[in-house]
Amino acid sequence: MWTSGAHFADWCFLLVRTDPEAPKHHGISYLLVDMKTPGITARPLVLLNGHRHFNDVFFEDVGVPKENLVAAWAVDQGDSEAPFAVAMAKAAASDMAREVAGTSIQLHGGIGMTWEHDLQLYFKRAKASEVAFGDATWHRERVARLING
Repeated sequence: MWTSGAHFADWCFLLVRTDPEAPKHHGISYLLVDMKTPGITARPLVLLNGHRHFNDVFFEDVGVPKENLVAAWAVDQGDSEAPFAVAMAKAAASDMAREVAGTSIQLHGGIGMTWEHDLQLYFKRAKASEVAFGDATWHRERVARLING
């Protein structure tokens, strides 16, 4: 699997098929995985200009604890806490998408907002996702409503 920045990452998230018997749009779980887990290897791919942005990431007999399953598992299992788990996952994903895109642009300076660099696309996508699916604040308010009934 190719992943940007994997050689710097402490954690990654994966969408994996955990139920091979389920229809293709079911049986998929969202996992948070520690990149130091035995069996994970990230090999940077050296570009012609010497940069190492992309990585080949290999997963060989990697075990992930059940506690690392996120919202998809709760929904798939029909868990009564699924709405809460989904709202929390969406809030975290919204925060991270915006933070990573914004910080990346800051680190790259002006080039981060040019057409020659993809960072501007990630930033626009993060902002568009907030509008389309709700920002982190909206999802946290949903969690509060679920808790308070």
